[in-house]
Amino acid sequence: MIKNYKIEYNPEYNFSKTHNFNKQVTRSLNKLIIAEVINIIPSRVFVEIDDKRKASIYIGELSNKYVGNIFDFKYNGKTLHVGQKLIAKVIGIDQKSGINLSLKNVDNIEGDKK
Repeated sequence: MIKNYKIEYNPEYNFSKTHNFNKQVTRSLNKLIIAEVINIIPSRVFVEIDDKRKASIYIGELSNKYVGNIFDFKYNGKTLHVGQKLIAKVIGIDQKSGINLSLKNVDNIEGDKK
C-alpha cells in the first residue's frame, strides 16, 4: 500500500494537450492518405504513414464485404504484403489506439483528396 501519495492536477496542461489533440483530429478525419504496410496480424494491418507515424486498419475496415482471413484479402488484385502501398481514409484518431484507417468507401471522401 502506498502511503502519503499526492496526485498533482494541472488543468491547464490537460486542457492544452486535449485541445491540440482535438484540432489534429478535426483536420485529419476523412482525408485520404498513402500508407505502407509494415506488419499484418490476424485482426489488423499495421501501416506507416507520411512522416513515419504508425497507424492501423482493423479487419472490418478492409472491405464492405466480409473478410474471413486477413491473409487472403486482396487489395488491387494482390494479397496484402509488407511494403505494399495502400490508399486509405482516416476514420479516427484517439489517444488510446492511435490513428485508425479504413479501405472501405475510399471514393466517398469529404474534404480534400490528396
